[in-house]
Amino acid sequence: MRKTRDLVASAFVLAVAIFAFGAAMTQSPGQIGHPGPGFFPGVVAVFMFAMGILLLAKTFAQKSEIETDKSIIPSTRKDYLRVGILAAICAVYLELMDYAGFVLVTPPFCLIVALLLGERRPLVLILHCILVPVAIYVSFQILLSVPLPDGRAFY
Repeated sequence: MRKTRDLVASAFVLAVAIFAFGAAMTQSPGQIGHPGPGFFPGVVAVFMFAMGILLLAKTFAQKSEIETDKSIIPSTRKDYLRVGILAAICAVYLELMDYAGFVLVTPPFCLIVALLLGERRPLVLILHCILVPVAIYVSFQILLSVPLPDGRAFY
């Protein structure tokens, strides 16, 4: 059963990667030092393709069926509810980011997601709410010169 599921998953990932790479190549990849709009989607597609190949190789290398780790698979009504709430929170986050901006919306979003996923240690929660947004901000705004949403409310 697991082998079949892994084969289907790897085929799906490979198909999506090929489609994404094709879509990325319709955009300009840019030049050295100045990535174009097709560069990062192309990188993600290549990474997805590599992960699909690794999963496919791992599946064929397995000698027998291995028992899956049931703790990561939603199995109860509570687990499915948590997944639904997380999806709703992500949708609200995206809408709020458009209105209030990345800097104001992301730290509370990180806190809510961490709490929803079961993190309760105060120091870890505080660090998560500070370091994740700072890392994203530095990566995009400073290193890549890609603007993050400022929010319509402040114009």
